[in-house]
Amino acid sequence: MKLHDVGDFWTVADDFRKRGAPWIPRAGYELRRPIEVAGKVWRATLNIHVLGETTNGVAEGDVGVRFESCVMLWPPTLTAAEEQRLARLGWYANAKRVLEREGYKGGWKKGPAGKWGNFTKELESIGVVKREAAALEGLDLAVPDLSSGAKARSQPRTGARKRSRQSRR
Repeated sequence: MKLHDVGDFWTVADDFRKRGAPWIPRAGYELRRPIEVAGKVWRATLNIHVLGETTNGVAEGDVGVRFESCVMLWPPTLTAAEEQRLARLGWYANAKRVLEREGYKGGWKKGPAGKWGNFTKELESIGVVKREAAALEGLDLAVPDLSSGAKARSQPRTGARKRSRQSRR
């Protein structure tokens, strides 16, 4: 697989911007973070999506964009017994609770490696997109590893992220 220079993204985006309809814009940015849970390393992907939409659902409608943030939690390959243990320890419920506190909706889905988390929230404006990107950079996904009473390790930061009421607007 050939990797292109990141600047090529903007070249392609500009070309499609000039082309206009029927092309509908879609783009995103992603942070990847490892999380250690009960001795296994999970991957968290933190995304900001720009999703093109049309007013009538087909290519001929007026095109606009909406913004969405998405947090996905990808497990290593887990056995059924390991998954059951994590459920008993409260990992799935606690991770969901942490993300719901930040305004995310979603849940856990069954996948070939084990349950994976998919949580999203709509972002109402460019200002909110900027604030959410900064918040994701500091989001601590560490939740208690209830088997030992120790905290699961998340990188690069530790400690729960706290936001003032004003920064939530």
